[in-house]
Amino acid sequence: MPSVTSQQHPWQHYLYLMTPVGLWVLVHQRCAPLRVAWLLVSSFNMVWEVAIRILFIFIGIEILVMAFFIRPMLSLGLLCIGLWPVIMYSMQGAVEHSMRLVWIGACILLASFTYMPVVGKEPYYPMVEIAGLTAFTLGGIVIYCIDMGHTKLKRRTKKSRCGGDGGLPRHIPSVVYVQGMMVVASVYLVHSTAYSITQKEGLPYINQLSAWTLLALSFILPLFGSRNVMGRLLSVTASFLCPFLLLCIRHEGFFYIALSIAMFLWLLLEFYLAGNNVQIAMLKFATWGRESSKGGERVLEWSDVRRAYFFLFFTVLAFFGTGNIASVNSFDPSFVYCFITVFSPFIMGSLLLFKIIIPFLLVTCFFHAICTLIEIPTRALFYMFLVMSDFMALHFFFLIRTEGSWLDIGTSLSHYVISMSTTLFLIVLLFIARFVTTFNIEKSAKEGDCVLPRVSIGRPHRD
Repeated sequence: MPSVTSQQHPWQHYLYLMTPVGLWVLVHQRCAPLRVAWLLVSSFNMVWEVAIRILFIFIGIEILVMAFFIRPMLSLGLLCIGLWPVIMYSMQGAVEHSMRLVWIGACILLASFTYMPVVGKEPYYPMVEIAGLTAFTLGGIVIYCIDMGHTKLKRRTKKSRCGGDGGLPRHIPSVVYVQGMMVVASVYLVHSTAYSITQKEGLPYINQLSAWTLLALSFILPLFGSRNVMGRLLSVTASFLCPFLLLCIRHEGFFYIALSIAMFLWLLLEFYLAGNNVQIAMLKFATWGRESSKGGERVLEWSDVRRAYFFLFFTVLAFFGTGNIASVNSFDPSFVYCFITVFSPFIMGSLLLFKIIIPFLLVTCFFHAICTLIEIPTRALFYMFLVMSDFMALHFFFLIRTEGSWLDIGTSLSHYVISMSTTLFLIVLLFIARFVTTFNIEKSAKEGDCVLPRVSIGRPHRD
């Protein structure tokens, strides 16, 4: 067998061959913390505990890998995530029994979508209309419950220096009611456009203009709302729903509703589990570009590994909940009939990409809120996220096919590229999520409620 040096290969091959050497040198230079960690683990007799935790992490990652090939595998992960509040002893007193049951129900509801067929080329617009009206009804119920809770909290709160109403921020910004009307308008546009196209009348100009207007407003209106955590997240959720409905053709709207419910519950569970002594109703995001004047990043905990995995899991679920790689490749123009009917690959492709990104952005907005609420060190958390996604990428690397149909080869390559680019993609989405949750066009310096730092440093504090 000839040696490597005797073979005539391009110099890039030798450079690639030497890359692991440089990486292992860097690992060796930074192995002191690993030695300290091993000494601590062994001295406290925690070797088996740590090994079992790592084993569960690997099993969870393998579930995500298998989900790329078998969508119902996500239901197994959702079952485990749904039982998480029940299994954890520390949550028995921190979280009410009813909330744990609702969380299990939300996970079961999400799991049901993995057994449904992927959204294909057979539009059924009545399902989209029902989803929009369901979202509007649920939004009204949520607003009513939050307002009732806000009223009760005001009655129990004495007058303080924060303001005459006890320092409580307005929970529901006025812009949310406008967005509720936008959801109804989106439902009407879907119905009107579907009827017009069925009657061979084409896309009415007023419908097209209204659809593009709603798309533009979905980016702008959240920036006018309050920076209150629950109010801003409700505004963002309602705002993203409008263009998402206009781009739906079947049951995607119901998936968005179920995902939104799960995200709100995840936020509440993590907040109560962290044992915060501040009412979540009194917290708001800090203004864009504002640093916290207190505290610093805390050290990582085992629960942070779980949060990083949950973020990775819901990110994968956001894509495979209603589709897969093949469904994206088989693009159908009916997705964009509310915006355009003339064939335009760039506009149609951009709209389809935007529809795919919306669930990712929704998950990222809630993850950013969780990081801020419980002071997760975002940089360290992304290192863990990077390790998990790289482990998935390594798995897909060995599954790349060089034989067979072009579809099989392309699908295997797509899996590898998606897992490799996940971290970079989510870093960009996290920046966008931080912008839409913290930036406020109507900056008001006289709001005096509890403030959350724009990044995960420091405890919530009063202005």
